[in-house]
Amino acid sequence: MTNYHCSVCDKKHPVYRGMEMPPPSAITNISERNRLRQNEAFVFVDERRLFANAYLHLFLEGQPAPFFSWSLWAELSVSEYHILQPLLATGNPVKFRGKFSPPPLLYFEENDLSCDVIFFPGSDREPEIIVLTPGKLMTDQAAPIMPARVEALMARVHHYPEDLVTDDAPFTERFRAVLDQARRLYLDEGKDFCINVEGQHAVSLQIGSSAILENAAPDAFGFGIHLPLDAPPVEDAKTDRMRQWPASKEFAYFDLDGIPTYQINVGDARDRLITLVSGLLVNVFMIDVEDVGFDLLEI
Repeated sequence: MTNYHCSVCDKKHPVYRGMEMPPPSAITNISERNRLRQNEAFVFVDERRLFANAYLHLFLEGQPAPFFSWSLWAELSVSEYHILQPLLATGNPVKFRGKFSPPPLLYFEENDLSCDVIFFPGSDREPEIIVLTPGKLMTDQAAPIMPARVEALMARVHHYPEDLVTDDAPFTERFRAVLDQARRLYLDEGKDFCINVEGQHAVSLQIGSSAILENAAPDAFGFGIHLPLDAPPVEDAKTDRMRQWPASKEFAYFDLDGIPTYQINVGDARDRLITLVSGLLVNVFMIDVEDVGFDLLEI
């Protein structure tokens, strides 16, 4: 089964059988590499936390070999590791109790999933994960899945990819997912919407349908940036930074009831929109884009 006929769009889509989850943020965000220690398949962080990379297999009915093989991460107990470590030298399989970190991508809504991680010392066999928490993933692993279940999982990839983006994903990935969702739920349906781009303490700027901008054409379609700034002297510094930012010349300026406001229509050019918003956050608001969140709502 390398592709399937999609009931959502009546087209053929490929089936992606492999998936590799990135290491958890506890590993990637650490600043001092000497605080990481790797011992075979184990990764220690500050000697207080322990992670392991292992494979989760799902079988398709009628096939003896795994159909899906996903490379995932689990957090293990440091104390249990020290107890079981001598068994790794025996050459026999050793089982550790752990939790997914983060959860598997296609099952992102199933949080706090417990699992066993089985190691096979002395062989070429990769560590394997057995799900212990009742739910869809445990059900899918416990018995071979049907082709219809494969299609349902792949629909999440081909038609609802924004659902698969986690909160700790990079800014560009998270922002693009929100834009794709806004396009599918609102723009394509002729509905107005607003995306609040939020810093740590407040909404920094807003993105909405270009049709609601001040200078919108009657047939305007796509995305627009709406950037209100407090009247002087409250935000003099931010206003100055906006004026000095070279890309500000692409924006239209309005005085809306005494509020200095910048707007721009980018249509459906989502790459350009991501570039402009990134520039605003860094050059005008002076905040790290990775600290920003998004709130999408209909208006």
